[in-house]
Amino acid sequence: MRVLYVYYAVAIFGGIERVLVDKMNLLANMGHDVFLLTSNQGNHPIPFNLAQEVHHEDLNVQTHIQYRYKGVRRYWERYRRSLLLYKRLSDKIREIRPDIIITSLNGYISELVKLKGTIPLIVEVHTGYDYVMEDVTTFWRRMQLKSLHRDMHKADV
Repeated sequence: MRVLYVYYAVAIFGGIERVLVDKMNLLANMGHDVFLLTSNQGNHPIPFNLAQEVHHEDLNVQTHIQYRYKGVRRYWERYRRSLLLYKRLSDKIREIRPDIIITSLNGYISELVKLKGTIPLIVEVHTGYDYVMEDVTTFWRRMQLKSLHRDMHKADV
Protein backbone atom coordinates (compact mmCIF):
# COMPACT_ATOMS: atom_id res chain seq x y z
CA MET A 1 0.00 0.00 0.00
CA ARG A 2 1.19 3.54 -0.79
CA VAL A 3 0.71 5.75 2.28
CA LEU A 4 1.09 9.52 2.09
CA TYR A 5 1.57 11.59 5.25
CA VAL A 6 1.16 15.36 4.93
CA TYR A 7 2.44 17.57 7.73
CA TYR A 8 3.80 21.10 7.96
CA ALA A 9 7.18 20.13 9.47
CA VAL A 10 8.81 17.46 11.59
CA ALA A 11 11.43 19.74 13.07
CA ILE A 12 10.95 19.69 16.85
CA PHE A 13 11.27 17.07 19.58
CA GLY A 14 7.51 17.00 20.13
CA GLY A 15 5.07 14.22 20.89
CA ILE A 16 3.15 14.33 17.62
CA GLU A 17 6.38 14.36 15.63
CA ARG A 18 7.58 11.29 17.52
CA VAL A 19 4.29 9.47 16.94
CA LEU A 20 4.31 10.31 13.22
CA VAL A 21 7.89 9.11 12.73
CA ASP A 22 7.24 5.91 14.70
CA LYS A 23 4.14 5.10 12.64
CA MET A 24 5.84 5.88 9.33
CA ASN A 25 8.82 3.71 10.28
CA LEU A 26 6.53 0.85 11.32
CA LEU A 27 4.54 0.99 8.09
CA ALA A 28 7.74 1.14 6.01
CA ASN A 29 9.20 -1.81 7.92
CA MET A 30 5.99 -3.75 7.18
CA GLY A 31 6.70 -3.29 3.47
CA HIS A 32 4.41 -0.36 2.64
CA ASP A 33 5.58 2.53 0.44
CA VAL A 34 5.50 5.48 2.83
CA PHE A 35 5.83 9.10 1.74
CA LEU A 36 6.09 12.20 3.91
CA LEU A 37 5.34 15.59 2.41
CA THR A 38 6.15 18.63 4.51
CA SER A 39 5.62 22.25 3.57
CA ASN A 40 7.85 24.08 6.03
CA GLN A 41 10.68 21.67 6.87
CA GLY A 42 13.33 23.76 5.14
CA ASN A 43 16.85 22.84 6.25
CA HIS A 44 15.73 21.67 9.69
CA PRO A 45 16.74 18.08 10.39
CA ILE A 46 14.10 15.57 11.45
CA PRO A 47 14.89 15.08 15.16
CA PHE A 48 13.95 11.39 15.21
CA ASN A 49 15.39 8.56 13.14
CA LEU A 50 13.25 8.30 10.03
CA ALA A 51 13.67 4.97 8.23
CA GLN A 52 15.50 5.21 4.92
CA GLU A 53 12.53 3.48 3.31
CA VAL A 54 10.32 6.51 4.09
CA HIS A 55 10.44 8.97 1.19
CA HIS A 56 10.50 12.54 2.51
CA GLU A 57 10.14 15.66 0.41
CA ASP A 58 9.65 19.23 1.53
CA LEU A 59 7.38 21.30 -0.72
CA ASN A 60 9.27 24.45 0.35
CA VAL A 61 6.12 26.55 0.73
CA GLN A 62 7.27 28.27 3.94
CA THR A 63 3.84 29.47 5.02
CA HIS A 64 5.39 31.18 8.05
CA ILE A 65 6.91 33.91 5.85
CA GLN A 66 3.59 35.75 5.89
CA TYR A 67 4.34 36.81 9.47
CA ARG A 68 7.22 38.98 8.31
CA TYR A 69 4.64 41.42 6.97
CA LYS A 70 1.74 43.42 8.31
CA GLY A 71 -1.68 44.37 7.03
CA VAL A 72 -2.61 43.73 3.41
CA ARG A 73 0.84 42.39 2.54
CA ARG A 74 0.45 39.63 5.13
CA TYR A 75 -2.88 38.54 3.62
CA TRP A 76 -1.38 38.68 0.14
CA GLU A 77 1.52 36.44 1.22
CA ARG A 78 -0.90 34.02 2.91
CA TYR A 79 -2.95 33.85 -0.28
CA ARG A 80 0.11 33.37 -2.52
CA ARG A 81 1.51 30.63 -0.32
CA SER A 82 -1.84 28.85 -0.08
CA LEU A 83 -2.01 28.74 -3.89
CA LEU A 84 1.58 27.47 -4.02
CA LEU A 85 0.78 24.79 -1.45
CA TYR A 86 -2.32 23.71 -3.35
CA LYS A 87 -0.39 23.45 -6.63
CA ARG A 88 2.54 21.53 -5.16
CA LEU A 89 0.31 19.19 -3.16
CA SER A 90 -1.79 18.53 -6.24
CA ASP A 91 1.29 17.72 -8.33
CA LYS A 92 2.72 15.39 -5.68
CA ILE A 93 -0.54 13.53 -5.10
CA ARG A 94 -0.78 12.90 -8.85
CA GLU A 95 2.86 11.77 -8.93
CA ILE A 96 2.76 9.51 -5.84
CA ARG A 97 -0.74 8.11 -6.44
CA PRO A 98 -1.24 7.10 -2.79
CA ASP A 99 -3.78 4.54 -1.64
CA ILE A 100 -4.40 6.56 1.50
CA ILE A 101 -3.58 10.07 2.77
CA ILE A 102 -3.02 10.82 6.45
CA THR A 103 -2.75 14.26 8.03
CA SER A 104 -3.39 15.81 11.42
CA LEU A 105 -5.43 18.71 12.64
CA ASN A 106 -2.28 20.76 12.08
CA GLY A 107 -2.15 19.51 8.51
CA TYR A 108 -3.80 20.96 5.48
CA ILE A 109 -7.27 19.49 5.74
CA SER A 110 -9.10 22.01 3.56
CA GLU A 111 -6.62 21.55 0.69
CA LEU A 112 -6.56 17.77 1.01
CA VAL A 113 -10.35 17.31 0.98
CA LYS A 114 -10.37 19.15 -2.36
CA LEU A 115 -7.43 17.21 -3.82
CA LYS A 116 -8.01 13.68 -2.56
CA GLY A 117 -10.61 12.62 -5.11
CA THR A 118 -11.50 9.01 -4.24
CA ILE A 119 -8.40 8.51 -2.07
CA PRO A 120 -9.37 7.92 1.58
CA LEU A 121 -8.26 10.77 3.86
CA ILE A 122 -7.57 10.10 7.53
CA VAL A 123 -7.34 13.08 9.86
CA GLU A 124 -5.56 12.33 13.13
CA VAL A 125 -6.31 14.72 15.94
CA HIS A 126 -3.49 15.05 18.47
CA THR A 127 -5.07 17.97 20.31
CA GLY A 128 -7.60 18.13 23.11
CA TYR A 129 -11.12 19.33 22.39
CA ASP A 130 -10.80 22.18 24.90
CA TYR A 131 -7.76 23.53 23.05
CA VAL A 132 -9.50 23.45 19.68
CA MET A 133 -12.58 25.18 21.11
CA GLU A 134 -10.53 27.81 22.93
CA ASP A 135 -11.48 31.44 22.29
CA VAL A 136 -14.58 30.87 20.20
CA THR A 137 -15.89 34.28 21.15
CA THR A 138 -14.49 36.17 18.17
CA PHE A 139 -16.20 36.20 14.79
CA TRP A 140 -13.06 35.05 12.94
CA ARG A 141 -12.43 32.17 15.32
CA ARG A 142 -16.04 30.99 14.92
CA MET A 143 -15.61 31.13 11.13
CA GLN A 144 -12.38 29.11 11.36
CA LEU A 145 -14.07 26.46 13.48
CA LYS A 146 -17.06 26.29 11.14
CA SER A 147 -14.72 25.76 8.19
CA LEU A 148 -12.71 23.15 10.12
CA HIS A 149 -15.89 21.34 11.12
CA ARG A 150 -17.10 21.30 7.49
CA ASP A 151 -13.77 19.99 6.20
CA MET A 152 -13.47 17.36 8.93
CA HIS A 153 -16.80 15.90 7.82
CA LYS A 154 -15.46 15.61 4.27
CA ALA A 155 -12.57 13.47 5.46
CA ASP A 156 -13.12 9.72 5.47
CA VAL A 157 -11.98 8.99 9.02
